[in-house]
Amino acid sequence: METKALRSTDLTGLTGIGRPLHDVALAHDQQEVARVLTYIFGDATCPDCEEDFSVSAQISANWAATLG
Repeated sequence: METKALRSTDLTGLTGIGRPLHDVALAHDQQEVARVLTYIFGDATCPDCEEDFSVSAQISANWAATLG
């Protein structure tokens, strides 16, 4: 299966819940968590259809689907 790299969001584009989560991670000296959050709130490209999508939106949709 082909994979494509996630694209991190620029810190100026980090909005909504992503910004405070990133700031809290940095305030607690958790640089790796802060870095990963930029990818969670970034974008990706589907390797099958080449369509771009929001990683956080896809995570939310998948999680909501498990709730029934």
